[in-house]
Amino acid sequence: MNTALEHDLKLSVQAIAADDDWQPGNYAALIREVAEQLDDELMGSTHDRIKPGAFRLFIELISHQETLGLALQKLVSLYGIATHSLKFELTVVEGVAYWAMQIHPADVDTNGYLRETLPRAVHSLSSFLIGAQIQLREVQFTHKANGPAIEYARIFHCPVLFEQDRHVISFDASYLERRIVRSEEDLAQLWAAISQKVDGVTIPGDTSVGEAVRAEARLSFLSTQQFPTLDELADRFFKSPQTLRRRLKEEGIRYADLKESIRREVVVQWLENPSIPLKQVADIGGFAEPAGLSRAVKHWFGVSPSEYRQQVVGQS
Repeated sequence: MNTALEHDLKLSVQAIAADDDWQPGNYAALIREVAEQLDDELMGSTHDRIKPGAFRLFIELISHQETLGLALQKLVSLYGIATHSLKFELTVVEGVAYWAMQIHPADVDTNGYLRETLPRAVHSLSSFLIGAQIQLREVQFTHKANGPAIEYARIFHCPVLFEQDRHVISFDASYLERRIVRSEEDLAQLWAAISQKVDGVTIPGDTSVGEAVRAEARLSFLSTQQFPTLDELADRFFKSPQTLRRRLKEEGIRYADLKESIRREVVVQWLENPSIPLKQVADIGGFAEPAGLSRAVKHWFGVSPSEYRQQVVGQS
């Protein structure tokens, strides 16, 4: 197996800076230069090489499919032809889509780089292709966590489990029926953005102001357990605070109600996974202590967090 350690790599100053300054631009340079010099898009993480540019070619090919489901099935086939080291599978069970990945042999990718970045890439690019952020239900990894579990939750915005039987991300199967909406011009802009930033894909699209505010507020809440103010949101959207408030009012949206809805949605998502401790649910929900979680759940549903979880699990 090729590894970066077995090669005398000649990296730029920007790529080397990623070791101390983990900025998206530095990281993008590091990934690009290592892949190019190893002539392997997987950077020596597996026994097979995949020529740099293959992923871009695959995305351009699948973008011509009619729906996301057809596009992902095409991606499965393309990787099946390109390498024996990676195997993807897309299945649907009772309305839930499962994107599973296997790496062969199992003892490669010991640091979990591919196991953690490839699902993130597939999720981000799937969202990009349909012009809407796909909300994941759960992420399962076969390896041990490389850091605090809460950090993974902030990346994937859903419960993340480790040392599981398989490596899979799951989401509502209805997304598979969504049409591909991206043009060749959109893809060109995407590749230009990725060359400068590797920490995610910004999903543009024709959404209402309320939807945009909700998405931005939810992302901030999942990352920091705090909501941005309307003035802060207005600055991010390049609008005046007065204009943003007026547009929300026109859509019948109160920011206070929207924040409450997001917090409830996040808490419910985590409560419905019995493997997540209630203390962690309270942390993700932005509560200073479990008592705050208890009061909120009691207000929303008339029962305690434990009782709510028992009811949900009992109905499963």
